[in-house]
Amino acid sequence: MRTIKSFALFTFILLIISCQKETVTDQSSDNSTLTGELISKSQKVEIPQGNPLEKERLDAIVKETYIANGDFRWEMVDFSVRWSAIQYGDQSVAIGYKPAQVGDIADFIEKINIHEGAWKSAR
Repeated sequence: MRTIKSFALFTFILLIISCQKETVTDQSSDNSTLTGELISKSQKVEIPQGNPLEKERLDAIVKETYIANGDFRWEMVDFSVRWSAIQYGDQSVAIGYKPAQVGDIADFIEKINIHEGAWKSAR
């Protein structure tokens, strides 16, 4: 009986310790320069004219890119490929926002608090 009580107490203490909220700071290179300012790209991308790429060609480009890089992300292909893919879907696109001064967030995406600071302003 004493063992069960000790185990229950240990489990309760472990639960309390492990569930404490952590404060995580922004991991970008220079926190002081982050703002929610919207910055337009200097080079505008024109909407492709004509028909989208054939589905077979689009699939081949995605496959070739994956084989060459061991990964596929839409930013790896040019805009005409992305535009063609949109035409074959339901023509909806998910857009993510981040402060303009922040580069690749892959290494710290799970630590970002979108409800604070420049991340909140960027929405």
